[in-house]
Amino acid sequence: MKFGVHTGLQETSFDELIPLWKRIEALGYDWISVWDHIYPTLGASAGPNLDAIVALSALASSTERVRIGCLVFNTTLRPPALLANAGAAIDQLSGGRLEMGLGAGWNREEQEESGIEFPPDGVRVTMMAESIEVIRCLWSEETVDFTGRHFELRDAKCDPKPVQSEVPLWVGAFRPRALEIAGRLGDGFNAPYVAPRLWASLWRRVGEAAEAAGRDAPTPSVNVGLFPDTDLRRAQARCEESMGTAAAMGGHLCGPADAILEKVAEYRDAGVERLNVVMRPPFDIGAIESFASEIVAQFGEGDR
Repeated sequence: MKFGVHTGLQETSFDELIPLWKRIEALGYDWISVWDHIYPTLGASAGPNLDAIVALSALASSTERVRIGCLVFNTTLRPPALLANAGAAIDQLSGGRLEMGLGAGWNREEQEESGIEFPPDGVRVTMMAESIEVIRCLWSEETVDFTGRHFELRDAKCDPKPVQSEVPLWVGAFRPRALEIAGRLGDGFNAPYVAPRLWASLWRRVGEAAEAAGRDAPTPSVNVGLFPDTDLRRAQARCEESMGTAAAMGGHLCGPADAILEKVAEYRDAGVERLNVVMRPPFDIGAIESFASEIVAQFGEGDR
């Protein structure tokens, strides 16, 4: 398994994030990611929230080794041509370490209050699929003509191209059609905050879609909250306070080290190859330090 840290952008600052990112890299984690939201999404819905592209640029310039990404860019907020150009620039800035995550979006409130249309589920998923195609074309071709249901490009360009010949494209998915797209088009698949058994059922659908498309299955991953504590109930209370409604989904590592070790093993046995622990302020650096020494050291297979 490989391990990463998914850092929330709400109620924080770059003065706090940059030293945190450097510490995560020094601890030997393989990946650091951010999210893409206008508003805070976990716990309190009010307060500051940093922009994902700006944050990812700061992450690229303040680290040297770790893979970096966004889980996930919302393709109803950001047109694919802009994402392709931003992604290429960030891959240049990072020396070829970008992994681009794409999703269909889910937070109606933040979009409608910001004057941005929030289309129905099926429309958003189709927009995500078209975005994957457009971005790949812009990264691999000199000029692009594309006609889809939601995006149309004429003689479009992306210059400079990414450093990597193929930037991995991750798909965040939970519902059936998005899972099919993850299997058919994605290089990686991510589902957040789901328990091992549910994650395994989602992963089976992704694998079936990949097989039907005649391609290898994408790299499978999960995002989980991390709340170590010798007292399980106290850990669960912290999880509920920090994660809001996501706490009820069962995809979190809570309690003493042996309980966390057991659940990581369950994810591994379900097929997870990359596990990302989610951090949001107040950042518990001690938690990721102990996780690195007690869990990553036992399960990890990254380049350190």
